[in-house]
Amino acid sequence: MCVLLRTKGDDVTTTRADRATRPVVSLPVLAGGLLLAYLPTYLPALARLVGLEVPLPGPSRVLVWNWLAVAALLLYVVRVERLDLTSLRLVRPTEQDLSWAGYLGGAALAWQWVASLLLPADQAASAEGELVRLGVGLSLALVVTVAITEEVLWRGYVVERLGARVDPRLAAAVGLAVFALPHVVHFGPTWLVTGLPGAAVLYALLLWRRTLWACVLCHAVLDIPVVVLAVAQA
Repeated sequence: MCVLLRTKGDDVTTTRADRATRPVVSLPVLAGGLLLAYLPTYLPALARLVGLEVPLPGPSRVLVWNWLAVAALLLYVVRVERLDLTSLRLVRPTEQDLSWAGYLGGAALAWQWVASLLLPADQAASAEGELVRLGVGLSLALVVTVAITEEVLWRGYVVERLGARVDPRLAAAVGLAVFALPHVVHFGPTWLVTGLPGAAVLYALLLWRRTLWACVLCHAVLDIPVVVLAVAQA
């Protein structure tokens, strides 16, 4: 009987092989792509500076900024990088991919709920209440939008392009740190306990299952309480 032992050297080989499956773009092209990927973090402020306002209530403006960023990024990937969308891991998931997405999303959601009960309420609670007050339609549109667009922008592009140049796990760690910063500012420091574990699951899921649609499903599971509360309030 042959027993296979995985050594540290094997792990390095696996990482290099995994990195080799990611297309490498030039540094200027990568910089341009990253600017587009993070467009929703700075475009609203720039728009306000020039007096441009989106005629939508509060958080629902994300519907405009995020889809605009995704459209610009996908066009950039196809026209400038000359790559197809599978380079962002927009590939067909297997049944097992989706099952794991549901399990991990449910586990992260359970942790989020328990942690929110144990920690004092801060601006995260008021932010969630603001989302619920948008109504069922806008809340559902927001959950679907965030689940798809954030995965394309901040997981699919960032991890895949940075992961072609450095260890993909380092790329995911950098992406997670950058992702966490505006969330802490918006939702408060308790997000590090309630929300950060779920965000980490999304990055880990992409590295493991290698399909962005699993991340989209997992993300939607994490945000589904917003829709449930909106329905209950209606």
